[in-house]
Amino acid sequence: MTQLPPTACRGFTLVEIMVVLAIIAITAASVGLGFERLQQDRLEKQASELSSWLQALSDNAVLDGAVYGAWSGDDGQRLMAGYFLEGRWWLLAEGDHESLRLQQGIAVQMEDETGWRELAKQTRKGAAASEPSRVIFQPFGTVTPGRFRVSEGEPPRAATIERDDDGIFSWQRVP
Repeated sequence: MTQLPPTACRGFTLVEIMVVLAIIAITAASVGLGFERLQQDRLEKQASELSSWLQALSDNAVLDGAVYGAWSGDDGQRLMAGYFLEGRWWLLAEGDHESLRLQQGIAVQMEDETGWRELAKQTRKGAAASEPSRVIFQPFGTVTPGRFRVSEGEPPRAATIERDDDGIFSWQRVP
């Protein structure tokens, strides 16, 4: 019968096993933190895009001397824009800040006298909302309402977008 050398049958020591487990735990924690940061970046990017879009609509209303509006599309994932003329809302033409695509799972709400609520929905495909939009951009520079919230996830993460006294839309994360 052949006998193996004493080092050939040796197992792992407790220290070696603990080192491997520590490396796995550190790697898992890094991946988890990276994923959380990715989610925060997604929300921040959407808040930044929305504040820029709102700013452009507000500026265009002043420059064009027209009443502009914004509402949610049928699918809830696109924000539409239009102008009010001759008693009805008309969609903006392509390239004129006509819509903003929301990322999957992102919700946009506005604050009015009753609290936070969803934007008015588009009523039929290819046409503007038949009822007045609840977000109105006046040609003299006012916007009603002036405060919005972008949120996602459970528990919800959120950012608010507000218009300051100088007419600039800016956003900040809600703690």
